[in-house]
Amino acid sequence: MQDSNEQVRQLAAENKALQGEIASLRSAQQSATETLQARLAGEKANQESQQRFQTIFEQSKLGNKIIAPDLCILKVNQALVTMLGYGKAELEGTRITEYSHLGYVDHWRELQENLWTKRIPSFGIETVLVTKEGALIWCRVISFLFADGEDTLGYTILEDITPRKNREKVLRQDHHRLQQQQAVLKTVLGAQEEERRRIAESLHNGMGQILFATKLHLARVEATALPGQQSEVHQALEKTRQLLTEAIVETSRVSHELVPLLLKDFGLAKAIEEFCSRFAGTGIQLQCHCFQERISSTLEMAIYRICQELVNNMVKHSDAARGRLEVYRDRDYLYIEAQDNGKGMAGDQVIDTTRPEPGKGIGLSTIRDRVALLEGKLEIDATPGEGTLISIRLPPTARRPHLERALCWLMF
Repeated sequence: MQDSNEQVRQLAAENKALQGEIASLRSAQQSATETLQARLAGEKANQESQQRFQTIFEQSKLGNKIIAPDLCILKVNQALVTMLGYGKAELEGTRITEYSHLGYVDHWRELQENLWTKRIPSFGIETVLVTKEGALIWCRVISFLFADGEDTLGYTILEDITPRKNREKVLRQDHHRLQQQQAVLKTVLGAQEEERRRIAESLHNGMGQILFATKLHLARVEATALPGQQSEVHQALEKTRQLLTEAIVETSRVSHELVPLLLKDFGLAKAIEEFCSRFAGTGIQLQCHCFQERISSTLEMAIYRICQELVNNMVKHSDAARGRLEVYRDRDYLYIEAQDNGKGMAGDQVIDTTRPEPGKGIGLSTIRDRVALLEGKLEIDATPGEGTLISIRLPPTARRPHLERALCWLMF
């Protein structure tokens, strides 16, 4: 009986141990099942991620490639195939430096060093590649590192920026050409103003002094006249003195117009005011206004010359009783307006300014060429018998002077 009870206890203990083992096995099985499910889910997510990556990689409109640390191309998309003109089989397995322009191979060495040696996560360059047909294309390249198992690869995006680079090249060429043109313009205008100064000095110190000396010597001629001829000689000499006085005044006026000292010392407003005041008493009521601020000396001189021509034309040719000259500015432009109530102009006179009427100088042609030199705009509103309005708009600084058209009158 005792032996039977001992067997029962042993069986109970073994059963309990067996139940524990079964529970442990069930737990291990459950854990293994969950691990397997998690792994399968992870693999599925990884497959979906790879599919999304593949879709993005292949459908991107920019060139995409994957490169190894030695710059070997492992994979390319269709956009890069189209960009370079090579097939995928031709590109994959080669090095990107094989398609680089010789002068830009160092760009890829720099990218390689920054990514794989300095371990910078991403790096960008602008470089030149050569297509299969031999054409050069500018590319903006951005490459960043990513882990692929135990390897670290570079995902590289290439954007064709050749049109932008071509525009930049044109802008640089235009800027350089503009600088050259402005230098030529400054030199030519400087030479012109120096020639004006020289002529003004000659008129003042040469012709003016000769005329004044001639006037003084006339008194001696009158003193030596015969008694019977004194009245006749006096009248002739008086007329001669009058003509000489007019010649002296005209010489002085031309001298001052050639070298407007007021413009240099006091600015455009004062110079225009003084110039317009000379026409007081000429039969035309002239009003002139100009902004007070100083601007570049070259532009001040150009505007002054245009205003001179406008007023001279108005006084000499318009038969007007009233005239107005106004020079003003806003944030973007400088403006000149000249208006009179004179006889106006016919349509053919407004359009064809290259054929001035005899005795009337070059007139509007000069003004039009000066405005073109400064890259401005000129408009004329004129009707026979109803006066003339000339409106001019100029940029604050000449952006692209048309020197070829203007050199004719500059050197005249």
